[in-house]
Amino acid sequence: SFVAQYPDSFDGWYRLGWARMITGRSEPAIQAFQKVLEIDPKSSGAYINIASAYSGLRKPGEAVANYEKAFALEPNALYGQFVNHEYGFTLITLGEVPRAEEAFRKMLLRDDPSKARAHRSLALLRMYQGKYAEAIPHLKEAILVNQALKATLSELRDRMYLARVYRTKGMVAAFEAELHAAGQIHATAVVSPDWSFHLARMYARDGKLEEAGLVLQKAEKALSDTSAMSSVNRDTRRDQALIETLKGEVELAGSRPAHATEILEVASRLFPDPTIMESLANAYWKLGNREEAARNYQKLVETPRLGAESQEDWILAHYQLGRIYQQAGDDTQARQYYEKLLAIWKDGDPDLPAVVDARKQLVRLRR
Repeated sequence: SFVAQYPDSFDGWYRLGWARMITGRSEPAIQAFQKVLEIDPKSSGAYINIASAYSGLRKPGEAVANYEKAFALEPNALYGQFVNHEYGFTLITLGEVPRAEEAFRKMLLRDDPSKARAHRSLALLRMYQGKYAEAIPHLKEAILVNQALKATLSELRDRMYLARVYRTKGMVAAFEAELHAAGQIHATAVVSPDWSFHLARMYARDGKLEEAGLVLQKAEKALSDTSAMSSVNRDTRRDQALIETLKGEVELAGSRPAHATEILEVASRLFPDPTIMESLANAYWKLGNREEAARNYQKLVETPRLGAESQEDWILAHYQLGRIYQQAGDDTQARQYYEKLLAIWKDGDPDLPAVVDARKQLVRLRR
């Protein structure tokens, strides 16, 4: 209504573009930011948001081109904490890993908040490469910096990443210790349900039903708390879907996979999200429904989201598909997905349990 009355308003078009972008309407967002550029061709922020929207459309080439137009206008835009991370992982999507690492390392030369974010970005890059041992010191350093800054949410998130690293490495004692540390932070912090979700899911899958239930209760209370620490584009519909997903995870951990899949199907329709897809696929796998498990893991494989919590879910979905097809007697498909996992983690730690098992199964399948 505002831009209809004031079609030359820079702020009006900018805010309209932002509102469209954070609600997942990428193409209309691009149109709005292009209007911004008609009014002010030197708006680096408009180019950055167009880049983010193209990333949402899974068009990384167009995204990088617009990021670089922004940096040409405003070189310091590269050092925005969110921008640097998103730009780097868009480059990684295009296979330009050295350029991404260079961008992340530039942040190490700046202030402490930038250093903490750079260490997280570098850790996630190493995790993407399967180099989990190299991710550990980056996350530990990020945690120390965030403690000094009293950046509670960032520390919680980095501790949860570190817990995932230890779990994927098969380092049980270290995983348990880091999960406990994350739980202690969460107990006193006021956070939105999306951050509670990742902690509660780890508790549930580790068989800690009481702890998972307590986190779920806290997440439900935070659903309407607008003061809770959250992501920039918090979405109450997604929050509700994640709470339903957590309920499904608790049901699954309590050996009720049939009920869990019912809850998770509702959650996936409430908000289609890679995190929810993984939970649903895992529930069908536990239920013994290979067809539905494969269908949902396949959807996850087709929607990569690098540089965030769902990155590892996307990679390990290849391994899960290999297991499912092997059980079903489809050796060709099983080999294909085991090989895809090993291709993604070709330079990774050789002792990762998923890598060790994928190699072992490929030997069996080739006999």
